[in-house]
Amino acid sequence: MDKFEAGFEILAILSCFDGSVDKEEISVIKEYLQANEGMIKFDPNKAFNYCAEMTAKQEIEEFQTAAIFFKKKSAERERMRMLDFALKVIGSDSNITNREKQLFTILGQLWEIEIPRYLVYHSYS
Repeated sequence: MDKFEAGFEILAILSCFDGSVDKEEISVIKEYLQANEGMIKFDPNKAFNYCAEMTAKQEIEEFQTAAIFFKKKSAERERMRMLDFALKVIGSDSNITNREKQLFTILGQLWEIEIPRYLVYHSYS
């Protein structure tokens, strides 16, 4: 795994975690892939299918693993940008579920980012 695959997994799991994957969520993930074009050294379809087949417990465990890996391999500005993508994914369907809030909060905790403060300056639109 590299940081780009870790970022992709974070977004893929967020998109699956509410029980359905909407086309708007896929659009945000494609935007992430395009923003990192040339850096992607994995098969996004295979990685997405892997994430989609996980149980809820496996999703949380893999999400935490990917988030910790991303933190170790990224600068703070990259983590803030990934948090922007994550917020766009969970907000893209205009319905942020409690389960999605849970993962987003975990991401902030693992990256030592105060989510309430972050949300003052960022929105999912």
